[in-house]
Order: sequence, then structure tokens, then C-alpha cells
Amino acid sequence: MPVCRRGLALGLVLASVAAACSSISPDELADRYSAPDISRIDPDAVTRLPPPTDSSTPGGADPLSIPLDVEKAICTFDTDAVPVGVECGTITVPPRHDPAVDPVSIAFAIFRAKTAAPEPDPVVYLHGGPGGSVLANADRLYLSVVDPFIADRDVILFDQRGAGESSALPICHEAYLLDDEFFASATAHVDIAADYTDLVAGCGERLSNDNGIDLGSYNSESHADDVVELMYALGVDRYNLYGNSYGTRLAQTIMRDHPEGIRAVILSGVYPIEENLIGSVPETYEAALDHVFQACVDSPICGEALPDPWAAFEQVVAILDAQPMPVEIPVSQDSTYDMQFNGDDLINGFHSLLYTAATAAMIPDTLIDYLDGDVSRLERIARDGVFDIGEVAAYVAVQCREEVPFTTPAQLDEAAASTSPYERINLAPGLIGVDLIEICASWDTGPSAPAENDPVSWGAPTLVMSGGIDPITPPWWADALAARLPAATLVASADLGHDSDEGLCASGIMTEFIDDPGRPLATGCASIATGPLVDDRPVGLVPELTAETFSGSFDVKPGPGTQLIDVELPDWWGEAYVDEDVWWRSLDQLDPTALVLRAGPIDRDELFWYLDVEASGDLKASALPSGLGSEWSRFVFSTAGLDLVVYERSDDNSMNVTMIGYDDELPLLERNILLPVVRSISP
Repeated sequence: MPVCRRGLALGLVLASVAAACSSISPDELADRYSAPDISRIDPDAVTRLPPPTDSSTPGGADPLSIPLDVEKAICTFDTDAVPVGVECGTITVPPRHDPAVDPVSIAFAIFRAKTAAPEPDPVVYLHGGPGGSVLANADRLYLSVVDPFIADRDVILFDQRGAGESSALPICHEAYLLDDEFFASATAHVDIAADYTDLVAGCGERLSNDNGIDLGSYNSESHADDVVELMYALGVDRYNLYGNSYGTRLAQTIMRDHPEGIRAVILSGVYPIEENLIGSVPETYEAALDHVFQACVDSPICGEALPDPWAAFEQVVAILDAQPMPVEIPVSQDSTYDMQFNGDDLINGFHSLLYTAATAAMIPDTLIDYLDGDVSRLERIARDGVFDIGEVAAYVAVQCREEVPFTTPAQLDEAAASTSPYERINLAPGLIGVDLIEICASWDTGPSAPAENDPVSWGAPTLVMSGGIDPITPPWWADALAARLPAATLVASADLGHDSDEGLCASGIMTEFIDDPGRPLATGCASIATGPLVDDRPVGLVPELTAETFSGSFDVKPGPGTQLIDVELPDWWGEAYVDEDVWWRSLDQLDPTALVLRAGPIDRDELFWYLDVEASGDLKASALPSGLGSEWSRFVFSTAGLDLVVYERSDDNSMNVTMIGYDDELPLLERNILLPVVRSISP
């Protein structure tokens, strides 16, 4: 359940990447993988792994007698984008058992507290996955992950072994060989499952035969040992844990194996050690989606437009099964990938939207618009929902050791079912169904100890946070965990999804808890919402190509030389940063259309951040519209996805104003919104 992108993540449903489409042609794929009868795996024929044995007991390894050396490193993210000092580095962990195995490098970043005398116990963030990472995008996670604690404490982020910057395992390229079958054809995912299973099993055989890799060292116990080694190397004796999603399972492993250094624990999107994702996700997904649908029915506007969202969901799935919707997915600056968005993709897309409150609110609108003939919102979901969210090898290694051996026959039956739309969430390329059990027979991850499925015991202060529409770690898991931890405080937010730590309310509660874990918490803000929010919008929302304006100001000389200028701005949702202000159109959470005001000359790389693909090259100068003074210049930049129009002012109050949008909307957005903003700025 990675945190690669907090706005929309596919969690443990490891989707392959349409952007990483294979160079193998469809004809070659057909020849290579064709079979007389490709069908769903027969649960009775699944190879079961040996049951857990007492020969391996958890408990974690003692830290090394001498701390590991800390090597400084250049941060891989934009440190200028965060308002505090940051230091990055690595430690190299030697193999625990076989000296022939390659050592593992653990990469980390320390965000330094704003105070000159910080508290001695930093907050250590444990990201999701397994196989997720945080360091590459740590600057974008600052507000949600770092900011709640940074006033008085350092915050430490690191990538877990096997992914991201920390000695990633070799890529399971086999997992992407069928991308064209999954995403560029009308083939149902169920008809490709057997071939996909064989391919990922082959990856396991390849990695298991690599003498430099010990797949048995990529698991929660080893991740927990790495945290202890990292703290020891950094000279930290006491620390706080903040786990999200799979990070909560890792936190519980540290609580079990290394409790001596922990001051307090925050668990968000709770994944208890004793619970099993295999077979559990369809029920969780259905319950979460049911809450959103009921909220729509209870809303006068949404309910009138969509009186039976359950039937509408099944209707749209059936339509897309029969005739997938073509969608061009930008994959580079100049090219797109022709996706065929089918019923399986809609099921996975809606599951993804339930991770956050704002994207979950889009679900009824998407059905309303689609049935009314407007597919633009569904196209945005398709474009935003197909991307690489984690390392397949690092994910499978953990699941094969900690989940598959404990899967019960009942869970296996649930994971194999595919009769309802909700059950189809288990289908490949997601790795939470019977496919995973079949794959694990080829992955040498070592024996599993029985205690890997036992509930953790813990008596120190713990903040347990859950979302009422969490589609993968259900709120009842958090309820059960909090009920048996004597010092736990449960914060259940009915309007939040898997990211139950999002928003000002959750942030404030976390800050208060870490400041003083022993005192009672003020959690009333979390109980204000009685259910998920839905957008009360009319049917067939027309994209806004104009906007009301208001009189505002912009600082063209941020810092000590502050100088505000008057400007007319669109009545959109705004964000203010050190040297730029951003105004988002926000038709929904995935609408990328924005107006950006930046102080100083054009910074091409900063503007390219807003595009949906990696971009390079120079902006192209173009003619100015009539009526603008010589202090202004106009530039344009186009990609296969979003385009830019930039107006730069080069006098003493230099600045630039940019509109980002799709090519078919940008001309009107420039005329109706961008140019009035530019004209309102006095020389």
C-alpha cells in the first residue's frame, strides 16, 4: 500500500504499468503465450506452500555491536521545496546469515526540526507497500508526513530494503510482459491470469537462483531489524513510529521484536499482523463502496441523478466489458499508449479512488456523467490510475512469507471467486488472490514462524486511525486492534478512506499525540462527519472554460523584499508557496487544469512539474496578443498530455503567469482566464 502518490494509489493491488508497455508486438505476445484454453486457476489445483514450522521463530536480530557507518548522500528529491534543513545518507547492512549474499544499503533522509533545541525522540515514518518507497517524492509528502511533527522533532524517512533507493531487488520484468494484453486489448483479466502467474513465478525462480540475493531476508522482521540498525547508526536511543498501511504491520513487528526504543506509535490504515489480505479485499471493497453509494442516495441532488448507484455500477461494468473505452495515456512528451479501458479497469479504478476522501467523492459523478454520455471524468481516472506503484519482487517476497502460509481454505475460496464486480478486484495483475499462492511456490522466501500470524502485545501509547471507506484495510481491523491494546486511542473518521491520516483534523490529532502521548486527546473533529462526502453537482458537468474573478495580490519579491502587486484571480481553489501561487480549476480531484503565478524569470523545470509526463526542451516563443506592453513575452510548450502557455514579465517586477491544461481546452482557457489575469497586472 505505497504512498508514492497520496492522491491516488492502488495499494496492494499491484497494477502493471501501461506506460512501461512492452517492446514485444501483440503478434509476438500471442505466439509466445497462446494456449488452447486459458482459464481461471482451479483452487483445488493450487500448489500450497508447506505450513509454518517451529524451526524459525521471530524475535528479530540484536543490533550489531558497533554502529554501522553513515555515508552522506545527495538527496534524490527537491530539498529546496521544503522549509527545513534536510540531510540524506545511507547505511550498509551486512548479510545476517550467508556471507556470500550481497549487503543491503538503506537510504534515508532526516528532516531537521525547526527549533534550535529539538526533542531527542524523532518520528520515524514507515511507508506502505511492501515494495513502496518515499524518498524519491519526499518533498511532495512534506505537508502530510513531516509537517505535523517538525516544529519540535526531527522526522526520518527511509526506503525499506528491496525498493526505492534502498538496494532495490532486480526488477521483475516478467510482470510487465503482458501489459499489452491487460491494458491495450479487450481481453478480460480473468483470461490472462494463468499466463501472468507463470511469468511472475518465473521471476521468483530467477531471483531464488541468484546467489547474491537472499529472498528470505526481505520481510517484516528484516525491515524491523533495519530500523533498529538505522537508529543505532544515527545515535538515536528513543523514537516514535508513524506507520501507514503496510507500515503499520512493520510497526507492529518492531513493537514485537524491538520494543525497547519506542516512545509512542501512530498506526494509520491498520494492517494487523494476524489478518490476511488474501480473500479479504472484496468484502472490504464492497463495504467501502456501499458507504459512498448510500451517501449519494441520501443526498438530494446526487440521489435524484443516481437513484440506484449499485445497479449503475454493475451496468457500467457490463458496458465496458462488452465494449472497452479507448483512452490515450500519455507515456512520454511526444507519445501516448492506446489503452482499452474495460470493466476490470473500472473496478480497479474505483478501488483506487476510495483511498482518499476527495477522490472517493468522484465515484457517483463518474457514473452519472458516463451514463449521460460524458466520459471525460472516466478518462481522467484512466490516465491517473495506471502507473507503477511499487516493486513487485519486494511485495511478493513479503507476502509469500507472511500471508500465503497462513491462508485458510475459506480465504482461498473467497480469493478465487470472481462472480461479482467486487470479487474481480482479486484478479491479476493484482497480487492478492489465488494467483499469489500459485506464484509463491516458486519463491524461496524461507520458513515462516507461527508467531508471524499472532496478534502483537503492546502496552505503550498508541494512536490507531481508520477510515470508514477504506477499501483494503477495513475499519473493523483497527477497531479490533485498538480494543486489545490497553493504551490505544482509536480515531475513526467516517468520511476518510485508506489515507485516514489526511487532512487538518488528523494532522492536529497526530501532533497533539506525539507532543504528549500520555494525555487524553481531543478527537472531536474526527466525529463531525457521519459518512463520506459526495459532490452535489448537476448531471453532465460541463468543463469550466471561464471563471468568476476576485481582486487579489501576489508577492513578486518573496523574502525580505516583499512587494505585493494587485491582480484579478479566478475563483478557483488556491495554494500559496514561497515563490508561487497555484489556482486549481478542480472539476474533481484529478482535474490537472491550473493557473500558476511565479516570482522572477521562468523556471522551466518548476513549470514542467505540473505536466503528466517527464518533459525536456525549451519553451517556444510566440507572438503576443494585441494590447500587451513590451514588458511581456509569450511562450508555449506542448506534450502528448498537458500543454503550457506562459506569459513572462521582464521588468523590475519580473514574474510569469502560466496556464496548464489539455490542448482542446487551452485556447479558451487562455482567452477567458489567463489573459484577463495578465492584463490586470499593472506595469
